[in-house]
Amino acid sequence: AHNVTWTNMAWVDGTDGWTNDDSGRKCLLVPARSKGVVSYNPLSDFKQAGKTIEIAYKVSNAADYNENIITIATNPTASNFKGIIIKPKKIIVHSNNLYMEDEKQSYPTKEDELMHVAITIIRDYQGNRDYNICIIYVNGVKKCSFEFTSSDTFLGSNLIVGSETADLSIYKMRVYD
Repeated sequence: AHNVTWTNMAWVDGTDGWTNDDSGRKCLLVPARSKGVVSYNPLSDFKQAGKTIEIAYKVSNAADYNENIITIATNPTASNFKGIIIKPKKIIVHSNNLYMEDEKQSYPTKEDELMHVAITIIRDYQGNRDYNICIIYVNGVKKCSFEFTSSDTFLGSNLIVGSETADLSIYKMRVYD
């Protein structure tokens, strides 16, 4: 278990934030102007083989599409951040050496729609020591990928959920090697 520090969190049900969305699905609602900082960096214990970060979420009522809603990144307000940032309408992944918001390292998403995102970082892909790859899957479909060198790293910081201007519903979040 990891500690979470909440800012301006108003629990919808009065106890723990878990509620049902409009479709009856169980979710953690993080309303606008609320944030949670989880004392866990999913990219810090990156093992040699690889890591997958899986998040099912929905963002609603966004007033600022450039604001981060889910962050696992160093220097998250800079364009050359390192890690993973999800905005209301975009997923962006930067390694230490590669930080372009192009069609290989980012993917557009939709507001008010349940998004199931899996970001997989694999070293020595298919047994090839010189082939490392990061893949972004959205709703079970590979959307984009980019190669990175063996000397490249994936940095990050504590996991942050929430924003000033959007309501965020989190359905599932898991990290595995």
